[in-house]
Formats: sequence, structure tokens, C-alpha cells
Amino acid sequence: MLQFMDTNSVAVDTSILEQYLSNHFDPHNFMLPESPPDSISEVCSPPRDSGQQQGSKRRRACSGDVGPESFYGDSDGGGAGALGAGHLLTWDPYQSEQWHRLSDGSCQALPPLAFHVETDKGFFYSSADEAFVCQKKNHFQVTVHIGVAGEPRYVAMDNGAQPVSRFQVNVFGVKQEASTQQVTIEQSQADRSKRPFNPIMIGLPGNKITKVTLGRLHFSETTGNNMRKKGRPNPDQRYFQMVVGLYATVENHSVLLVALRSERVIVRASNPGQFEMDSDPLWQRGAQQEAVVCQGRVGINTDAPDEALVVCGNAKVMGVVMHPSDSRAKENIQEVSSEDQLRRIAQMRIVEYDYRPEFASRMGIDHLHQTGIIAQEVKELLPAAVTQVGDIICSDGETIPSFLMVDKEQIFMENVGAVQQLCKLTDNLDSRIQELEGWNSRLGVHEWPLHVARLQHSSYHFRSTVAGQADCNTDRHSAGALFTDYHFHFYRHCTY
Repeated sequence: MLQFMDTNSVAVDTSILEQYLSNHFDPHNFMLPESPPDSISEVCSPPRDSGQQQGSKRRRACSGDVGPESFYGDSDGGGAGALGAGHLLTWDPYQSEQWHRLSDGSCQALPPLAFHVETDKGFFYSSADEAFVCQKKNHFQVTVHIGVAGEPRYVAMDNGAQPVSRFQVNVFGVKQEASTQQVTIEQSQADRSKRPFNPIMIGLPGNKITKVTLGRLHFSETTGNNMRKKGRPNPDQRYFQMVVGLYATVENHSVLLVALRSERVIVRASNPGQFEMDSDPLWQRGAQQEAVVCQGRVGINTDAPDEALVVCGNAKVMGVVMHPSDSRAKENIQEVSSEDQLRRIAQMRIVEYDYRPEFASRMGIDHLHQTGIIAQEVKELLPAAVTQVGDIICSDGETIPSFLMVDKEQIFMENVGAVQQLCKLTDNLDSRIQELEGWNSRLGVHEWPLHVARLQHSSYHFRSTVAGQADCNTDRHSAGALFTDYHFHFYRHCTY
């Protein structure tokens, strides 16, 4: 009998999975969820190990699984061992430290999910390249089998068990040399157009096997350095890996339950036996020595650059970034009010925040915790510093519409103007302090003879002025002067 086992759970009767894998599978006793629009759900046929099915007739060509070790028998290397001899696309756990456990309606933890992936078509193994190859123009298909013992209702989170609103299956690519950089997978439509693949919602009934087939899939780009070197594979060949994962939606956030990552694959634009380069060269030798020119936009870790250069990730510059500033190239030059700049800077809020993981992985951001400003707040104070760049699709398929970006160069210039205004204020204060200190020192050594009345009370009033240092004096004799009033009162106590 099959058993789900881990360090935190006991053996669970999973005879339903055993029945599914046996030769006595009765399709009439199983219920499968309805198919999403771009997938197919159906009753699964049990795998049969036949020594005759090797080469082109080996079982479904490429597969992998995680969960109970005997999901397809004892496997080695993500399910390859149970498929007989020959080269098979193998799979390994992906980001297993981020997996979350499911629990039933009583918040009792369920055994780990059984998760099996097959690439049904579109990949073939190249002995010369020692890797699986997929042509970009040809579609491929992914079939996922998901087994769960018990009725999944909740997912374990840091703040306790949270109810699951729906389950989703997602597929995307990553670059082997930079695993945080994703490669979009597209899906062909009925009109032969291609659209980015979005996670599809599935049902996940308890104690059953759910089979989901994702068809008409394409990589949105080819791997790098696909050109041949004298008929031999390029030593600098780049590779993709495909990721298939199951996610739970909790309060509009996607939570990873389980995911597998394939071995390296090559995506080419044409038949590998007929090409030297996959596409026309975009880079050409420049007029200057050791210079190259690209006529168009360049994207690093992105396939959709909307500016001359778009970098998704960290950029290290050892030199100086130059900006055009010659007055001969400018017109309509006007002074800017430094008082307004100081006021705007004083109103800008500086905050600490964390980027959402699904956004950071898509944009190539390694450090989630940052200190900075909020674009929506800056837009209210300085609209020219905020630009709308269109929609952003996160790694979990969520779309952030009308994404805003901030031009920090303009924020820097606002700071320059604010500092200038502060310098003016401090200069005025220094002048006033020096004048006051001078008068205080002179008043401290001056002697005035004072006549004290023989009566009980005498009063004297002195006013010292500094011309041109104030404009708040209402005395017409001291108008426009900085003044200090001194009042002296003398009292005599007489005894009769």
C-alpha cells in the first residue's frame, strides 16, 4: 500500500492512488474537475512498464514527479528511473523552502502532495548538445498529475491556517545562468495568435487524482549563443529550465504549494541541423575601434524593453554617468523657486518597504527590503518626476496595471534647490546673531549715570538700534532698524 510520509505526519491510507496506478483502475469511480479553457482534464490511464517501449515509444518521452516515492515506482532523478532506459527530461524540486502545507477542514495537516509532470510533445534529445531541444515555432505540451490525500481546505501560513479560495497551475521558464530571471511562456490561440500564459484555475478534490493538460505552449524567446562553432555546439551555449507549479490563492495572494524545475533545455528558432545563427544579427561593428552598435532597444533580463536600454536587475557602473547640459542645446531657461523646492522636499515621505516576491523575481530584484519614496505620493507633489510605463505581469500571473516609475534625477535636483534655500536662511541667521553679539558686548561695558528718584520707584528705558537689519519697528525714529529694548526699574524700600 502506498503511504505519504514525512517527519511531521503519520502513515496515511492512500489506496486510491494505488488503485490509480494499478491495472485495475476503474474510471467510473473517479471524479475529475472541469477543464479550464486552455487545459484538458481527463481520467488517467495507469502507466505500464514495458521493456519494448524504449526509444521513440517510451512512455510520454519526458516526465518527473515529487511526493510519494512510489508514485510511479522507485525513481531516481525526479522520476526518470521508473521510465526505463533512454534519455528523459528529468525534474527537481523548485524553491522547496517556500512550499506550504495544506490542511483539512479541521486544520489537521495533510500529507505532502503527489505531484507528477510530463512533457508530452515538443522536446527531443540532442546527443550532440547533450540536452533536450525545443524549436520556438513548434508548440509543446505539459501534463500535470496531482494527488492529495484528504480534503484540502486550508494552507499553513506564518499567521496560522488560512482558507484557500482556489488552486492554480502555472508554467514558466527560468534562465539556468540566472535562475531569478523568468522567461515568459506563451500559448497559441484559436486565431493562431500568441498570448502570455496565465495561471489556470483547477479543482482539487480530496482523495482523487487530478490530471491537467496544458497545450499549445511556446517559449517567448530563444536561448542565447545558439550559433554553431564550426559545426559544433557553442561552448558558451545558454539554457532555459521549465518550472511547473501548483499555487493556492489566499486573500488575493498566491502561495506556492509545490513546484518542479526541469533539466536544462535549448530553445532554437530553426532546425539545429540547418542553421549557423538563429536570427539576423542586431549588433554591428561601429565606426570607432572596438565599438559595436545595436539599432533598436536593448533589454537585459527582459524580452520587452520599452526604452533604449532596460535592465531588470542590479547594474554596476565603475565610471561616471554623463548627462547633456550644454546651454547651447537648451532654450526657455527659467529660474526655479528654491522656496517651492524646499516646501516640496519637506512634504515628501521617506519610507521603508519590502517588494512583493512575485514582483521582485520578475524584475530581477535581489534585495526585497528597501528605503525610498512612493510614486503615487510624489506624483501629487511633482508630477513631472513620475512616468507611467504600462502593465507589469508578476511571476504568479498577476497584472499590475499602469505601473508608475519615478525619475530620481528630478528628485535630486529638487534636493539641490532645497539646500540652496536652507543656505540662504542660515546666512541671514548668522548675520543677525553676529550683530546681536556685538551690541551685547558693547552694552556690557558702557556706563550710564542714572538718577534715582528719592521716591520709592524710578524707571528708565533704553533702545539700541542697528540700521538696515529689521523692518518690523513701528517707531518712526527707528524705522527699518534692528532694535533691542532695555527696561530698568529701581525700587526703594523706606522705613519710617
